[in-house]
Amino acid sequence: MPVNIKYIAQKTGLSNSTVSRVLNGKAKAYRISESTQKRVLQAVEEFDYIPNRLARGLKLNKTETIGLIIPDISNPFFADIARSIELEARKKGYTIILCDSTDDTRTEKELLHLMQARQVDGIVIAPVGTSEAHLLEIYKKGMPVMVIDRSFPESPLPFITSDNYAGAFEATSYLIRKGHTQIACIQGIPDSHPNKQRVKGYRQALWGL
Repeated sequence: MPVNIKYIAQKTGLSNSTVSRVLNGKAKAYRISESTQKRVLQAVEEFDYIPNRLARGLKLNKTETIGLIIPDISNPFFADIARSIELEARKKGYTIILCDSTDDTRTEKELLHLMQARQVDGIVIAPVGTSEAHLLEIYKKGMPVMVIDRSFPESPLPFITSDNYAGAFEATSYLIRKGHTQIACIQGIPDSHPNKQRVKGYRQALWGL
């Protein structure tokens, strides 16, 4: 017989619902005694019970997974972000499906379709390109989407990003205070919002524009 909730219930002499409530962290809400909880947890350890996350997901209508799409996993900046997201997700009982879009919009769109097919509970993405149309399409269908590192100001998509204007302004101002006069601004994607803000901060510090 497979080691499932029914198996644990039989071995402990408890009901399926009692075992399920203990394993789902609802023992206190249903006033299940500590001794009963201990019996369940001991049986789980003894019989090496592994929860069926797929079955649980079907029952709860969620998969407890989050899709994470970044442009380049080899980039230390994105690698650090991915690690932080994975650690925080794990604390909440979620797992991460990590994908690398290789800085390619077509690949990014394919990965978004893959995430939907996997029925993830939400998507965190550091998008490439300058258009958010494909992100809006799935967002409007009810898929939670969080944009990181880049933003689309006229879009309803929620985002988390650096203050690119302030960063560029402060960096340029620092160089000016150090006596430098020939200061270059190395840009990213010209029409992207972060790049525009960086150039704005740079120009503001140099010429007050």
